[in-house]
Formats: sequence, structure tokens, C-alpha cells
Amino acid sequence: MNRFWGSLLVVAGITFAFCTHAVASSQKVGFLDVAKVISQSHWGKQISNNLKGDQVQLTNAVQQQKEQFTSARDSYMKKRDIMDAKARARKEQQLEQMAAKLQKLLSDSQAKWTEEKKQAMEPLFKKMYEVANKVAKSENYDLVVDRSALIVADPKNDISSKVISELDRSH
Repeated sequence: MNRFWGSLLVVAGITFAFCTHAVASSQKVGFLDVAKVISQSHWGKQISNNLKGDQVQLTNAVQQQKEQFTSARDSYMKKRDIMDAKARARKEQQLEQMAAKLQKLLSDSQAKWTEEKKQAMEPLFKKMYEVANKVAKSENYDLVVDRSALIVADPKNDISSKVISELDRSH
């Protein structure tokens, strides 16, 4: 019985290899390096620079509030031994509120940054895929995949530079 399953696996493997070779040889497959398109196209660079400015503003706001919290906490730590129980409890409550406010600011900033990035990149992605489709059709590619999904790829099948050129012309 084990021989039967072993033989069946060998036959299935050989069949799979022949089918894969037949499919692969009949299709032209290209790839697009999305990160490269974003980092090298004029439009992608512009969006990235704008997003960096927004990120700096959000980071500065968080950093400023973090410094205020750290200063208040350090001050409390120095004085807590000479405070009475009521003053200590009141100050600890204030510190907890500051920490919660800081955490909320951090969370809100991250959510805002994610949404801004999504909105800024969406038109670029839409246009990039339109251009990639146009390039794929003009060069008779049956399939174009994202470079990040590949382990090994022949550089001759990289359409990224063509997409960058077309994006720069059209934007």
C-alpha cells in the first residue's frame, strides 16, 4: 500500500512539473517594483516629501507632550516623599491623566498619519496600476506581479522604469 502512495506522489510530481513548465513557457511574466516607483517617480517623491512634513508635525506634538509628562513625573518623584497622602494622590491622578492623554495623542496621531498616507497614495497607486496595465499590454505581458512577491526575478522583466517614465510624463 505504501508503494502505491509513493508511486502516486512521484507521478503527481512529474505531472505537476510538466504542467508548470508548459504554463510558464507559454506566458510572459513581468514584475513591478512598487517601492521603486514611489521612491523614484516625481509624483511619488512629492507625496513622500509632503508626508514627511506631516509626520514631523505629528511627531513634534507627541514629543512635546511626552516631555511635559516626563518633566511632571520627574518633579513628582523628587517631591513625593515630602508630600502628604492627599497631595500625593492628587498628583498621581494628574500624572495618570497626563499619561492617558499622551497615549491618546499617540494613538490618534498614528491613525491620522495612516489615513493621510492612504489618501495621499491612493491616486498614485491608481494611476500606477493603469500605467502598468498599459505597459504590460504594449509589451505583451500576460501577467505582471509586484516585486515584493518574488524571490528571484530576471531584471529584463522589470517594467518599473517604464512605469516611472510614463507616470512622470503623465503627471
